[in-house]
Amino acid sequence: PEQLIGIDPFRGFERLPTILAGAGLDDSVIPECLRFLDADANAMPFPDDHFDVVVSWGSLEHIAGGYQRALAEIRRVLRPGGLLFVHPGLYYGNYGHHLGEFCDEPHFHLKWPREAIRTRVLETPPNYIDRAGEFSTPAQYWQWFEELNPITVAGFERELRALDFEPWRVAIRTEDRIEYTPELHAYSMQDLATLELYVSAYNRKPTG
Repeated sequence: PEQLIGIDPFRGFERLPTILAGAGLDDSVIPECLRFLDADANAMPFPDDHFDVVVSWGSLEHIAGGYQRALAEIRRVLRPGGLLFVHPGLYYGNYGHHLGEFCDEPHFHLKWPREAIRTRVLETPPNYIDRAGEFSTPAQYWQWFEELNPITVAGFERELRALDFEPWRVAIRTEDRIEYTPELHAYSMQDLATLELYVSAYNRKPTG
C-alpha cells in the first residue's frame, strides 16, 4: 500500500517501540509507509474519498456519546467502492462489559444492579489481563464501562445500510449455550448468545 495510517486519541502508538522491544523485535519490522496520528474518529483530518480501506477493530463501542458520527466520517473518507472492515464490541454478549479483570460471572453486567457493578469495579483489585503492557485504574475501567455503546448485530446492520454500506462478508461467533435465567429475560436470546461480529462492507455512496 502507498500509506497505512492509524489514528488513536489516546496516543497508545507511542508505546510501540517498547512493545516491539519486549517481543524481541526492532523498528525495522514497521513498514515505512506506516504512520500514526493523534486524531479523533469523529473529525478525521483527511479529505473526502481518501482511503481504499478503513479498519475499525474494537473501538466503536468505546466512543463516548455514540459512534454514529464516526461511521459517517468513515463513509466520508472512504472512496466509493472502498472497503470497511469493522469489529464492534457487542454489549449484550458475555464479554460486552469489558470488565473481565473484575468478574467472570456470565452476563453479570446485565444481571447485577448498577451500584453493585460499580462497587465491584472500584473496590476489587483487578486480575489484569495481558493488554500489551497497558494497565488502567479501576476508576478508568468504570468510566469506560459507563461510556459503552450498546451495540447489537441487528442494530449495527441497520446503521451500516443507512449509510450506504453494503455488507459483503460477515462472521459471527456465538456461545454454545447460555443460561437464560430470569434476570436476563428482558434481553434478546440472540443478543445474549452472540459474542463477536466481524463485517466487511463496501462503501456504496454515490459518486461525484
